[in-house]
Amino acid sequence: MLEGGSNSVDYNLFKEAIKVGYEESFNIIESIEDLRNSASENKYIPKRLPPRFQVTEIQDAVYRLCNTKLTVVFMDYNHGKFSRDSAVKLIVSGVMNELQEAHGP
Repeated sequence: MLEGGSNSVDYNLFKEAIKVGYEESFNIIESIEDLRNSASENKYIPKRLPPRFQVTEIQDAVYRLCNTKLTVVFMDYNHGKFSRDSAVKLIVSGVMNELQEAHGP
């Protein structure tokens, strides 16, 4: 967006200045796009789970371990924003530990 104001400059000169600024803004846009393209990284490709793990088995275990605990936390209106976040983090870490014990690292 280009902005400007003029009370003491000729209208045609002011209009030409806005036009030049508009055209030069495309150089800035091209520079930003070049920088973005040169700095881009490859997307992360997750590793596949070993065949001994069944995804549905793990999903079911996570659901069983989390559902009741998370429902209790989210239905407790005594929690504030930060205490709810802390409670959810505790549940997640506990479930992760239980899953690692049950299914290995």
